[in-house]
Amino acid sequence: MAIEVRSFFRTENEGLTLFVKLVPNAKRDEIIGIFEVESQRRLGVRVRAVAEKNKANKSLCTFISTIFHVAQNEVELVSGNKSRFKKLYIRGNPDDLTEKCERLENRYGN
Repeated sequence: MAIEVRSFFRTENEGLTLFVKLVPNAKRDEIIGIFEVESQRRLGVRVRAVAEKNKANKSLCTFISTIFHVAQNEVELVSGNKSRFKKLYIRGNPDDLTEKCERLENRYGN
C-alpha cells in the first residue's frame, strides 16, 4: 500500500496553510526546494537570522510575506515555534496564493 504524500500547502477558506522546513543562520534568505519529511512535503527556506529569541521565525514570516506579496501581518506562525518544521497561515485570496504555490512547485519541485 502506497503512502500518500501531502502537498506543501493546503488551501483554506480565507487563505492558505504552508508547511515549511526552516534552515536558520544561512548566508542569505532563499527558497532551497521542496522536501518530503514523514509523508509531508515542505517548502525548504533558509533565513539569515539565528534560531534564538524567535528571530528566525520572524525572519521566515517576513520572507514569506515578500514571496507571496502580502503584508507581514497576513503571515502567522501556527505551529513549530521551536522546531525546524513550521506551519504558517497566510491570509489572502486562496486562488492567488494557490497559484503562487503552484509556480513554486514547478520551479522547486522534484
